[in-house]
Amino acid sequence: MSSKKHTISNFRKFLLKLIKRSILLIMVYPALQANAQQLPISSHFHENRYLYNPSCIGMEPYTQAIFQVRKQWSGIQGAPETYHFTIDGSINKKKVGLGLRIFSDVAGILGRTGGYGTYRYRINFGSGNRLFMGLSVGFLQNKIHFDKIRAQNMNEPTLLKNSEKQTVFDANFGITYAYKNWKAGLSSYQLFNSKYYYEGNADIHSLNYKLIRHYMGTFEYEYQLNKAFLLEPQLILKNVQGMPLQFDFGTYINWRNKTWLGISYQHRHGVSISIGGLLYDQYTFSYSYDIPTGNIAGFTGGSHEFLIGLRIFRDKSEYQPDRIRQEELNHLKDLSQEQYEQIEKLEEEKKKLKRRVDSTTKDVNQQKQEIKKLKEIYNKDRQQINKTIEKYRISLKELESMDLSRESEDKRFYVVLGAYLDIKDAKFFQRILARETGLETKVVQRSDGKYFFVYSKKFKKGEEIHKNIRQEMKHLKRLRLDKYIDGNIWIYQEKEGL
Repeated sequence: MSSKKHTISNFRKFLLKLIKRSILLIMVYPALQANAQQLPISSHFHENRYLYNPSCIGMEPYTQAIFQVRKQWSGIQGAPETYHFTIDGSINKKKVGLGLRIFSDVAGILGRTGGYGTYRYRINFGSGNRLFMGLSVGFLQNKIHFDKIRAQNMNEPTLLKNSEKQTVFDANFGITYAYKNWKAGLSSYQLFNSKYYYEGNADIHSLNYKLIRHYMGTFEYEYQLNKAFLLEPQLILKNVQGMPLQFDFGTYINWRNKTWLGISYQHRHGVSISIGGLLYDQYTFSYSYDIPTGNIAGFTGGSHEFLIGLRIFRDKSEYQPDRIRQEELNHLKDLSQEQYEQIEKLEEEKKKLKRRVDSTTKDVNQQKQEIKKLKEIYNKDRQQINKTIEKYRISLKELESMDLSRESEDKRFYVVLGAYLDIKDAKFFQRILARETGLETKVVQRSDGKYFFVYSKKFKKGEEIHKNIRQEMKHLKRLRLDKYIDGNIWIYQEKEGL
């Protein structure tokens, strides 16, 4: 009897060791061979970014529900099988996103079930810069399926009573930055490093299982090949505490958002090929096949993953089958921004022009006042000035009749435009002529000091005076000086030396 009890006790110890090793193998082997993940794997990042980053929900103009099934390593018995259901959408003009994620994952004797609610918030920085922040909170339940263990004695009490399951609280966080056709995301899963505790029937046996933090970085770009085809390269970086960095790199080619084909390389895992499409602008489907590489390729077949989805539109006008792609939308936004900046520039030019017009109006009024003042100056001294002009003026005919070659004196002749009693009035007249006609003049004072003559040019004997003075007077007439001078342009002969 005691021998039988001893045999059962030894069998229990052996079974517990076997369970621990099995759990360790199932946990570590997928981690080493499948991108160092405690999390379920998916090859449908393009169709369901929610699985990779909580901040990616509600970015589309519709609410979408997606169901996914994945059969990992079809050639290995007890290989992981994963089921995912997600639904997400947005409210408040896509500023807030809401989502729900439920999954079940079975790998050998281990099973996991999880459920999360997700909240996402968007911040706009202008010029197409947007930041999305998302937080998922929920639960994770781990279960050991002892009924899957094959033992010689199926009536062993340990197998019948130790079907253990534990539930912990869990949270995930992610951010996504978007600018024009670029998107970059960073997310962290299993934030709390929660622990599971399993107790065997024998008090001395127990098992601890700790969740470790996972980090993911994603980079995407949309390149419009033409009106029909869109190229979407993407890079996914994965890191787990204590494990080397892994990466997935691939690209999708998308035809009018109706059909897409993708291929990606998964570091230390294999190559994934996927194809998908959209039916009736509402139903999505996709299938991916992962081809394993490396040491595991000789022991297993590929991995299969299926996805079906439903898009629910709040407003049909928000979406059209051949709707403008994101690049075109961003182009329109940039164009709108450029037009806005151009309008601002035109407004500024308009203000400058108005200031210039106001200044010009002010100058015109000032000019009118100055010309009026000039006439007042002339009228004030009209009689005396006219007598002076009559006394000293020489006509062109008189000049032509002079035989200057016989004259011994060094005579000078001035083409005069105005005569004034005050030097200030003469300078004022000069300034007006220069501003209004561009004519530069000088002032000559009579030897008696009573008069100031404003002249355009001065000529000396021997300089072809007749010809030059005639040309100068013709030039002055072309300047239309009538409204600035009173009386005719006349010639003054300086007889006395200055």
